[in-house]
Amino acid sequence: MAMHSTTPGDLPVEARMPLNIAGRKVRNMLFKDLCETGDALIVTGYSGLDQLIQLINQRGEDKGLLRLLLGSEPSQSRQQGYLLKQQNFDAEVRSYWLARGISVRLSAQLIRCAELIRGGYVQVRYPAGRHRVHAKMYCTEGAVTLGSSNFTDPGLNYQDEANARFHVGEKARVREVWTVAEHFWASGVDANAELVALLEQLLKFVDWDEALARACAELLEGEWAASYLRSLEAYQGVSLWPSQKKGIGQALYLLETVGGVLVADATGSGKTRMGAHLLRAVHDRNWSSARSHKGSMLLVCPPLVAPSWERERANCGFSMEVASHGLLSHLDKKQTDTALAVQLASAQTLAVDEAHILPAINKNNERC
Repeated sequence: MAMHSTTPGDLPVEARMPLNIAGRKVRNMLFKDLCETGDALIVTGYSGLDQLIQLINQRGEDKGLLRLLLGSEPSQSRQQGYLLKQQNFDAEVRSYWLARGISVRLSAQLIRCAELIRGGYVQVRYPAGRHRVHAKMYCTEGAVTLGSSNFTDPGLNYQDEANARFHVGEKARVREVWTVAEHFWASGVDANAELVALLEQLLKFVDWDEALARACAELLEGEWAASYLRSLEAYQGVSLWPSQKKGIGQALYLLETVGGVLVADATGSGKTRMGAHLLRAVHDRNWSSARSHKGSMLLVCPPLVAPSWERERANCGFSMEVASHGLLSHLDKKQTDTALAVQLASAQTLAVDEAHILPAINKNNERC
């Protein structure tokens, strides 16, 4: 057998094999399929409950019936065993999620999820008796996907996985996958009431001061942005310091709520790398939220650090114009047709390195 090296460009297209590699995410293809109008059936482990809550909310009442078979997970304790049985649903699934907890950001979605289950838009089952299901199958009316990806943050976003996807035109394969998934579903036991009870228990009512403290802690620690940063790090192979991760999470929140942020960390704290990752996150947000002026980003920085910004930008894999501080000091407000003037006027996102020197530029040049 001949051996040869491969590049990401040699891999099968995303529509054939959803992978977490070279900017691709399994999540993108699965959520696209599962949010199309039509009934859907998912067979996956119960550790993906937080991701399933988000999917249930995106589908809502209008997409069709969503059925979930929550299969078993490898247990960390031999005493708990690997089996998901009717009498230990609470002992295994509840203990897992009550110990792990749900992000406060999902509180409203969690309430909505329980309502959709009660309303019959979502049906939930789990394996009966001593039967164990470890399959990962995602069946829709337009396509089916099966492979190694559990419906978890790692499985959907950054962990190395291998999945095969078959379009509705591949009738034999699609029918076979649906048949197996239906077999697992038919052998399951109804768990609607148990899951609603778990969701309500996860939605613990607390005093306002505890709720505020939890929200502040999640914001200040930047944990709410952790999943995105992990996926970006996995793609780039670049590690971020904990302080950089926290800073990016806080900065994203301020950009979303007030429209701007000033990063004033000490010299040597890695502001350039953190800033590049932050700008990549803003770039992705602009594209995913269908905002105007897509991809229009401008960085103004001292000439000496421009190469460092270009290197970090390249590592993050996005497009950004870089301009020198010196050009601003010579820019006449009547000069509206220069390249820099056009960039300043049209940029959706403007970043300024060493921003403290800008008042001096403006003071020394009244035309600026």
